[in-house]
Amino acid sequence: MNEERTEQVKIGLLALIAILVIYQTATDNSGNSGSNRADGQNTEIGVPNIPVNTIVPPAPTNIPPNPSPVPSTPGTSMEFDEPNADLGGVKRRDESSHSFKVTNTGTTPLSFGNVNTDPGLILVSRPNQPVAPGETSEIVVKLAPDVELGSIEKTVHLASNTEPAHYHLTLKAVVTE
Repeated sequence: MNEERTEQVKIGLLALIAILVIYQTATDNSGNSGSNRADGQNTEIGVPNIPVNTIVPPAPTNIPPNPSPVPSTPGTSMEFDEPNADLGGVKRRDESSHSFKVTNTGTTPLSFGNVNTDPGLILVSRPNQPVAPGETSEIVVKLAPDVELGSIEKTVHLASNTEPAHYHLTLKAVVTE
């Protein structure tokens, strides 16, 4: 009975190998430009192109995550008085500005990395030094002279040493000539 079971396992393995060979041949001949990338990754479905007779080692489990521009510090957090500001109706020529007040609500200094704005906004100022626990600072933006007319919603993108490391502030306005 044991010999019969061994034969069944062999047949099952051969069938699996045949299916993999057929699949590999079909994906290689499908004409997809992404199926034979230099890194061996099949972009169509995200599986590696591995020859059937290759033994694949297990994936490493100690791969570190991509580093953020400012390393996260345990105990650091921030809170904005008004993370979503609405200027209401403004005239474009006035180049209206808004100050986003931020408080370090954590137990270690708060640091900012990249601070970028959407087109139509200009970054006026931002904290260049770490903000001590319990202290408040501000990020000031203004409308660019060429901001589009009408109802707008712009985003300020922040990188910091908080978790999560990326944060968004929004500024809404109705811009008229």
